[in-house]
Amino acid sequence: MLTQSDLQAIGKIIDDKLNPLEAKMGSFEIKMGSFEGKLNSIETKVDSFEIKLSSIETKVDSFEIKLSSIETKLTKKVGSLDKKMNQGFKSVDRKLDVIINYFDHQDIDVRKRLNRIETHLGLMPLSS
Repeated sequence: MLTQSDLQAIGKIIDDKLNPLEAKMGSFEIKMGSFEGKLNSIETKVDSFEIKLSSIETKVDSFEIKLSSIETKLTKKVGSLDKKMNQGFKSVDRKLDVIINYFDHQDIDVRKRLNRIETHLGLMPLSS
């Protein structure tokens, strides 16, 4: 059986082995506290970032709505301008047809007169 002095010697051996572990545990706890502080700082920054990101998303959504409204207005304007241009082109086409027909008839009349004059004067027709 172990005597009191044997037990004290074993206790001293255990204490000698545990003291460095206790010191290391204290150091570890200090480092954990520092780590927790840094982790809290990171969490605060992430929360701040999420708030800013949410604000940016709201602004982007607002911008997209405004852009959609502008796009709709531009589409209507372009459609209106396209319709007006087509009407203008049709008007120009009709006027050109009138002008071409007028000059075509004038050309035919001048050719007839020229043929009569050439025939009356006995001239050889010019080749066209």
